[in-house]
Amino acid sequence: MPIRKVILFLMLIVCALPAMGEDYIPAPQSGSEGTVITQGAALRSEPTKAVPMLLNLNSGDALTVRELLQNNEGVWYSVVFIKGKKQYEGYVLSDYVSIQLYDENGDPILIPVKLRVRAEAKCPDGYNHVGFNWSKAFSIGGETLSGAKYISLCAGDEIRLDAAIYEEDSYTDSGHGTLFYAPTQAELDRGFSVSFDVYVSENRGRYSGYSCRWAVTFYFTKG
Repeated sequence: MPIRKVILFLMLIVCALPAMGEDYIPAPQSGSEGTVITQGAALRSEPTKAVPMLLNLNSGDALTVRELLQNNEGVWYSVVFIKGKKQYEGYVLSDYVSIQLYDENGDPILIPVKLRVRAEAKCPDGYNHVGFNWSKAFSIGGETLSGAKYISLCAGDEIRLDAAIYEEDSYTDSGHGTLFYAPTQAELDRGFSVSFDVYVSENRGRYSGYSCRWAVTFYFTKG
């Protein structure tokens, strides 16, 4: 496919996205596949909360997304949902649906999602005589994470998460952990968290060899 045609096609996709700050709301091609990502999402006969629900959708339900509409209540997808032998046509808020777009060759178009990231570490089983004064350090993709920061990810992007826990006394003990993780599109659309354990062992004195477990969690929420 000529480069010029590819650029033009992608420009049309981008121009079809409504102005919603820095968030991307995918504008589906007719017949795009969608997946419900919020349990109990309401399917309505019109794109407004003022009309009664047709039914509650379950997380994981498959939809056929036909078009996008925007009003003062938000962005809606016009969808078709099949349950058993019955077909429903209606509208659902885009926040509750993850969709996949494809280019002319049938390849997926990956749209970056802006996420707010923060991390925490807790010692759920107690310090086990290892220490009482602690410091913690976190990083994502090799960059220090202090407080919270914003990143943009596409589905399948692999991210590196690092955590270091330090027991601060005359002889510092420490533990380090690393995890690589690639989120799915559904996780990006609804936000997700990733957890792993870091162990710190006492290396001197009466309690030498004792260790404590720190549960580290990175939280990713839509920015």
